[in-house]
Amino acid sequence: MVEGIILTQDEIRNITGLKRYTAQARQLARMGIECKQNAIGELIVSRAHFEQVMGVNSRANRRSEVKLNLDFFDEKK
Repeated sequence: MVEGIILTQDEIRNITGLKRYTAQARQLARMGIECKQNAIGELIVSRAHFEQVMGVNSRANRRSEVKLNLDFFDEKK
């Protein structure tokens, strides 16, 4: 499944537990999640912002860490 750059309305309802846009906005603010409203009142929440606030690892952070072995330079010949 391809995730969009913004949360879906279903995701926002599941996160907040609320249906009304104004109540959702208040709950998101309490959680430290910023949102905007579109012309019909629906909330727009950046997926990246949501993941950052909630401490979810982003795809970029999931890459394995590479460590260089520089012991070679410590060896005396």
